[in-house]
Formats: sequence, structure tokens, C-alpha cells
Amino acid sequence: MIELEYKSLFSKEQHEQCIEYLKQKLGPADEDKLQVNYYYDNGHLSFAEQGITIRIRQKNEKLKLQIKTPIGNKNKNINAKNEIEADIEELCYSFKIEDTPIISLLEGEVSLLGVLITERKSWKKEDKFSIDIDKNIYLGVVDYEIECEFKNEFKVEAEAFLKDVLSSLNMDYRKSESKVTRFFKRLDKVGG
Repeated sequence: MIELEYKSLFSKEQHEQCIEYLKQKLGPADEDKLQVNYYYDNGHLSFAEQGITIRIRQKNEKLKLQIKTPIGNKNKNINAKNEIEADIEELCYSFKIEDTPIISLLEGEVSLLGVLITERKSWKKEDKFSIDIDKNIYLGVVDYEIECEFKNEFKVEAEAFLKDVLSSLNMDYRKSESKVTRFFKRLDKVGG
């Protein structure tokens, strides 16, 4: 699956304003969920350095192993990744990628490096795109962001909707780094 999204960080106050605005414009959130992301890499962080995400995502009792790899993208405002995933039965501290149910060209042993928790409210715009408002908690940091994930054929419509939301709240779009990038930069800062 190809993941295409716009994402922008904002303040706690802007986060709250955005939720209220979307409730007025689109009604109650279609989903209100808690996600726990367990991030993995080897001791040299060589996967993260290549822009590769290896994580287990927990939603309620369900666990999914996910591997995201960067894909070429001409539009620098869009985060673009190829994502493959598989359901797994239990969380583990370390594993060999080649021993997982995911068929990938990647191999090697990875270990758990930390956890990022996301409180997410999602609104779906038909089957075209979704708007997610996230509160992320990791390694002593709390940050807030808006994400607009879309199918390639609805890129223009998704971008216009996001710009409308942000301009209605007097906010500018500032592309933010991915959660995993922010997580690993913070891990480096705290001496992980």
C-alpha cells in the first residue's frame, strides 16, 4: 500500500481549535482511538537513517507489524511511503525481520527502542481522504499535528480541504517530519 499524506505540527491551543472546527464542519469524529507504536531498529539505527520505519502498532488488543520504506516523490510537501503490514500475535523485544510474516528485502535483527502513544481523532471525507488530529506522547515530549492522508487521485481535493481548514484557523501549513523521525531525534537527544 502507498501512503500519501500532508502533515503539519501545531500548538496545543491550535490542536483544540482544529478539533472544534472539524466538529462544526464535519460533525463528530468518525473515529476516536488510541494507538501505541513500538519502534524497532538495530544498534546502529541503520534502518532509521535510510528512512525505513519498523514498528509494531497496537490498537486495542490487535497488533500489526508494519514496515514503511520511502518512495520517490517530487512534491516535497507530501510524505510518501510504501507500507507493508501483517497481523501478529504478540509483542516481542527483538526479532529477525526475515523471520516475520512480512515478505521484504530487509533482513537483520532489530530491538525495541521505545514507544510513541497517539491519541487520534479522525474524520473521513467519503472514500477520498481522511483528516487526523493527533496528540503524540513519547520520550518526555507531547506534540500535536494534523495529518491529511489521501489517495493519489484525490490529492488536489485533499490539499484544498486542508488549506481551507488551516486558513479558517489562521494557521499556515508547515510540513513536519514524520512521527518516527521526531521519535528518533528525541531518542538521540536523551542519549538512547
